[in-house]
Order: sequence, then structure tokens, then C-alpha cells
Amino acid sequence: MRPAKTPAVLALVCSVIVAIAGIVIFRQASHLRAYERQHAQDVSSLQQLRAGPRQQAGQSSVPSAMPRAAPGRRAGCATSQEISDLAARAALSDRLQADLHEAMPAWRGSRAARQLRAR
Repeated sequence: MRPAKTPAVLALVCSVIVAIAGIVIFRQASHLRAYERQHAQDVSSLQQLRAGPRQQAGQSSVPSAMPRAAPGRRAGCATSQEISDLAARAALSDRLQADLHEAMPAWRGSRAARQLRAR
């Protein structure tokens, strides 16, 4: 290359680099604006979701943990169906607990338990 053309080529290369950098910066700025808009929408959605249960709890005079009594029924009294369901759950829980206690001694002597203890 001749020395007279070197500054022209260098200026052309620098111009191309600056143009590409400008395009990249513009695209990044547009992406950033889109992400900021999305973030603002997410924040407003989150605030609405958090405010929803508070407004519902404020409107209700009965605490949310206490179920409302059906008409003609006293609050806090369980029906016979509810009592039998609770008894069945308790029996199932007791049976599972007994099965677990029976299985644990056998598991403690197993190869998997030894490997776990070795770690």
C-alpha cells in the first residue's frame, strides 16, 4: 500500500467502526427501554397482587383462618362427615408412621444407608 492512501483507509476503517458502534448502542438502548417498560409492568402487577388479598381481608369481618358457618349451623362445630374424615386421616397417618418405623431398621443396615453415612 502506498503511504498516501494509508490515512484514507484508516479514516474509512475508523468510520465503519464508529458506525457499527452507534448501531449497537442504539439497539442496546431500545432493548433497555423495552426491559424497563416490562419491569414497570411487572412491578405494578406485583403491587396489585399484593394489594388484592389485603383488600379482601379488609372487607371480610371474619378472619380468613376461620371458615364461615353454614346457615343453621354453629361456628366451630364439625359435622359427622368432617369428624369421620379426620378420623380416617388420623388412622392413615398412624399406619404410615408405623410402616415407616418398621422400614427404618431395615434401611439403616442397607448398602444405601452405609454409602450415605460414608459421605
